[in-house]
Amino acid sequence: MTFGELVLDRLSKRVIAYLGNDLQLNVQNTTSITIAKEIQFSNQTTCISIFHPNNATVAMSTSYKLSELLLRSFLNIDILNADINEFSQASLAETLNITLGNIIKDLPNEYGEITISPPFSL
Repeated sequence: MTFGELVLDRLSKRVIAYLGNDLQLNVQNTTSITIAKEIQFSNQTTCISIFHPNNATVAMSTSYKLSELLLRSFLNIDILNADINEFSQASLAETLNITLGNIIKDLPNEYGEITISPPFSL
């Protein structure tokens, strides 16, 4: 398995587990490893660049509804409707940042030093 495939495999498994276990969403793991040259964007998208001998960008793109669910799982308070889009975009970015950061921290030493950019939204 290449470095990119390993990261995508671990990322998809952790995100699916989070959505199913923590958010109690009815999700199924139907993931196939995909390295894309083009991203199909949904309503909200966040990206992180990975700096390694094979540089890459990882993106997570979701509907407004799913990013709002992520937001509400972070914060257990009511949020004004006017602020939901801004804060849900931030929670999507943090979901990717935390998940990807933990994956990279757990990779075997054979992959050497790996750094990631702060999340950026599209």
